[in-house]
Amino acid sequence: MVAWFVPECRLPLSQTRIVEQLQRRIPVDLYGPCRRLDCGDKGRCFDMLRKHYKFYLAFEKVSCRQYITDQFWYVALQHDVIPIVMGPSRLDYEKVAPPHSFIHINDFPSADDLSRYLQKLSEDNVLYETYFKWKENGFVSLRKPWPVLSEIYWCDLCSVLSDRNKISKRHLTLDKWWDYESQCGIV
Repeated sequence: MVAWFVPECRLPLSQTRIVEQLQRRIPVDLYGPCRRLDCGDKGRCFDMLRKHYKFYLAFEKVSCRQYITDQFWYVALQHDVIPIVMGPSRLDYEKVAPPHSFIHINDFPSADDLSRYLQKLSEDNVLYETYFKWKENGFVSLRKPWPVLSEIYWCDLCSVLSDRNKISKRHLTLDKWWDYESQCGIV
């Protein structure tokens, strides 16, 4: 029912607890080098995800305001499973995600409540499909997975920065704009 591709061997305690609590009530399969399950290369993993799972744990390692990684975009939304997210606030996801496309872990008082909801969604296809209604009006497009994108975006950034007509008169230092300690917290 639920899958998670976990490249790290150590997980934050909060994530470990949630997964263990979910596993008591519903099937949650963890794949990765330090896990019991292995699905092979990314292509095979994504095919398996689309065919055999309804949900994907798109948990962030840290909770940084407005920071959503490829676990959400590239893994879950691109492969027709509902992402269960943990990290930034619901509001941060709602600002950028397709409407009603994810389940935020903070919407549930406990892992038991979340597992009951996932079970209900799994058994009710009409309700489950409401999480994909956004596809009628749009799609998520990623040119290529990271790090290939980095070259494209760095070139775009250099182009914008070197265009004198687009340079803002406002000067802001990166330290003032992004302060890790005030923007991020441990998950």
